[in-house]
Amino acid sequence: MIRALETPEDVLGACDTSHIERVLRQASPENVRRLQGTIMLSFNVEAPVVCLEPRVKAFLRAAHERIPHLWYYLVADPAYANLSMFFAVIGTPGTVSVDGDKFNVQPGKAELAYLLDRLAATARFAAEVADDGHRILSEILAPMPPKTREALLAGALSMAGEQAKD
Repeated sequence: MIRALETPEDVLGACDTSHIERVLRQASPENVRRLQGTIMLSFNVEAPVVCLEPRVKAFLRAAHERIPHLWYYLVADPAYANLSMFFAVIGTPGTVSVDGDKFNVQPGKAELAYLLDRLAATARFAAEVADDGHRILSEILAPMPPKTREALLAGALSMAGEQAKD
């Protein structure tokens, strides 16, 4: 089940992620695992590419900065394009190309390094709540090319103190 967390206009403009932080922090231990992979952040803005609207972009950057393991909760299904949106949000201007209401991303070393850091935080959090970090990261990385996916998975698990499974 997908759970949309709507971001009110006033907190979007203020780049205030506390409502997301509060929802995740207040989840009971048994509900934390139920929330894994079910959250979709939602914004009521008019823009050809919503994640590139300046306030949304700043908000998403802040959310990933303030909640290092946010990926634990986000929907990993490639149909929702969260991985592409992540790169579009954190990337430098040359990372993203826009054509109307479509966008493409070409992450560079800096974007991949930041993703690796966030994936390691996600794997550590998964271990803290006795969840399967390998499975979760594999789902997040599914849209990546195989060699890149394998390298990021192994690197993130190593940073988190886990071993990659064959």
